[in-house]
Amino acid sequence: MFASATYENKQMPESMLIPRQTSDLPPTVLIVEDDEDNRLMLKIMLEMWNYRVIEAENGEEAVVCAQERRPDLILMDLKMQLLSGLEATRQIRRSAEIAAVPIIFVSGCAEAGYRRAALDAGGNEYLIKPIVFEHLEQVVAKYLGDGNAAGTVLSSDGN
Repeated sequence: MFASATYENKQMPESMLIPRQTSDLPPTVLIVEDDEDNRLMLKIMLEMWNYRVIEAENGEEAVVCAQERRPDLILMDLKMQLLSGLEATRQIRRSAEIAAVPIIFVSGCAEAGYRRAALDAGGNEYLIKPIVFEHLEQVVAKYLGDGNAAGTVLSSDGN
């Protein structure tokens, strides 16, 4: 299910970065994925890395959940029922309170057109399933950690 990945970076301008709230709680990641098994696998990995996880099964739930729960980062599937990941991302980007939340697309669509559409919709990264969890961890940490890796492009071999 998850084995290798390719990453494309879209660097956020400094003005779009959300200042991390000082809290003893770990960062919260919203997983938006219609496949229950994929959602569970992502949840298990994120919790192992000490992130709090909230979940949505489709784009409509994602928008509502993001507005109500204010996650620190969103992992977004591309193709879903009711509302696609592309449209959910556009709606999130139009909402001032959550517009700057980093959105990482996690999709099985490897064609360049899908990647371009996801980044044009407001995604910060595009990861292709199957996922290498070490790379996912690096990308998530880039946005939720110290931010030193901003501007890098990661390939499937981590370089």
